[in-house]
Amino acid sequence: MTVRVTSGAKNARSADAQIVDDDGRVVAERTVADKSGGSCLALARAVGAWAQIVLDDELQRAKDEAEKPIDDAQAKGTSTTTLAAQVPDPKTVQDHASSEPTPSSSSGPTPIEVGSMLFLRNGATENSGMFGVSPFVVYGISGRWLLRPALAAGTSTRTVVVGQDSTNLTYLGGRLDFCRRVPGNYIERRGLELDACAGIDGGALTTFERTVARLSAGPAVTLRGELAENIALEIRGTAGVNLARNTVAKEQPPAWFVGGAEVGASVRFR
Repeated sequence: MTVRVTSGAKNARSADAQIVDDDGRVVAERTVADKSGGSCLALARAVGAWAQIVLDDELQRAKDEAEKPIDDAQAKGTSTTTLAAQVPDPKTVQDHASSEPTPSSSSGPTPIEVGSMLFLRNGATENSGMFGVSPFVVYGISGRWLLRPALAAGTSTRTVVVGQDSTNLTYLGGRLDFCRRVPGNYIERRGLELDACAGIDGGALTTFERTVARLSAGPAVTLRGELAENIALEIRGTAGVNLARNTVAKEQPPAWFVGGAEVGASVRFR
């Protein structure tokens, strides 16, 4: 930049000052007058101070403009780097997805349930039904497949004549079922579940003077309704073919087909 100074009239003691850049454009101009009547030294100092201030401002502005593209580039680079850091690498996502465990096809942990039923059966005795209690355990073996072993103890609803006496028959036995659990359209452990089973039922029918075997096989269905957390009401129906039809007393043998109804409750431990 160049500073041009021209003197005014002698009696006015003034100076016209211009600052011109390298391209010949006027950057700033000013007229300074001195009416004190002294020497021109004060006038020259005033013009010099003004020119210095203008030059300093221009130099600072030029420096700021020169640094601004660098700051913009750095900011743009920082934004790009930040965005790149936020966008996950597809390979990393794929590796992470492959390392996650695949959801199991089963409906939660393997169940273990313990409960007891009251049962009423026909076809177990020669001339009456059988009423008793049947404690059981349910254990999950794979997915929704279950094993259901149960015990049974009961007494006949009518007496039979044995010799000179009339007495009730006592039944002691058990049943083993292989079941498939079918949950209802509810949140797990909230609602209804159905167990479709097939099993075999065996035991002894006795008067403690004479004992005969009982054996039957057939399907069973259990409907479970959740009453509270881990507690369920159960209703069960059984049917089967009577494979052992020996009699305790000298009466007509029991029927070929047996059936029963049960009601009870169970507690789930897991």
